[in-house]
Amino acid sequence: LNLQQLKETQLEAQGRRTSRVSIELQSHEELSRQISPGTSVPLAVLPVVELPSVMRMANALVEHFGSLARGFEHFDFGKKGKFTRPQFYAGCASVRLNFKILSGLTVREIYKRMDEVDPATPGQVTLQKWNKFFANELQGTEEAELLTADHGSAVERRLEERRKERNLKKVGEEPTVPVASDLGILSGSLEDATQVFRAKNMFLKKLLK
Repeated sequence: LNLQQLKETQLEAQGRRTSRVSIELQSHEELSRQISPGTSVPLAVLPVVELPSVMRMANALVEHFGSLARGFEHFDFGKKGKFTRPQFYAGCASVRLNFKILSGLTVREIYKRMDEVDPATPGQVTLQKWNKFFANELQGTEEAELLTADHGSAVERRLEERRKERNLKKVGEEPTVPVASDLGILSGSLEDATQVFRAKNMFLKKLLK
């Protein structure tokens, strides 16, 4: 291309850009005329993302264990009414809950905040500390009911579901004796088997004589 042709090509491209900008401005002005003053244009609905918080962690503990009190018992291995840092770490590792995602805090940070609720007894989290920690976080919120919520033992619920699935009985209940029809065996076939067994015994006795 010579210099003249290059200039013409640049002018043509600039003309196309100018036309496109003018069309866009016209479309914007037309849209503005169609929308009456004071009318708000709805924005795209964004997905609601629940942020990490101690409230979320408390909700997960109640859902998993049935109540916050039972959640405390999970960490209190020795049943002494308190747990230490190693016990808390082990308890967190033994449940399928991601405390970092739920609360936004590491396990170390959660334990530290619980322990600092009452500086008079450092190095251990008692039931009083546990309750006060969650009370400070939940009181005055929509999830305050979690402090006293009791959905029953999650362990018992799971065991009951398994009993129903396997048709098992609780300890102390009389077991259901299966009948021949439940086992898929016909009464006629039982009689035939009995007769075969007797005939076999008679044959063996004759051989031993």
